[in-house]
Amino acid sequence: MKKITLVLVLVAVAIFSNQAFSMEKRPAAKKTAATKTTQEILKITGRVTGYNWSNSTITVSASYGNPLVITIDKNTVISKAKKTLKMADIKSGDYVTVTYEAKKGTNIAKSIIVEDRSSSVPTKSKK
Repeated sequence: MKKITLVLVLVAVAIFSNQAFSMEKRPAAKKTAATKTTQEILKITGRVTGYNWSNSTITVSASYGNPLVITIDKNTVISKAKKTLKMADIKSGDYVTVTYEAKKGTNIAKSIIVEDRSSSVPTKSKK
């Protein structure tokens, strides 16, 4: 009787230890492409209707939709007529094209092109 009990205990230990070893051998789950968040590059063209220099933001209003708040960071390239500008050079009423990324609910500007609309406005000439 003792031999049967000993055999049963050894078999039970072998079964449970085999399960434990097989669990250790499982490879870690691989991350799939679906879990990665890809950032989409977006674009808006419109007029600057507001700015907040302390928060480094401008508000751009297009002819469609709601005004959009854009954050300007150290990597944002601001230009006008192929000349580099500073954030303080952007004025309310400027016509801009902004390329930006939406990250965690914040719109981060990649580039801001201030359009020179003064050349398209006819000027009065003296006769």
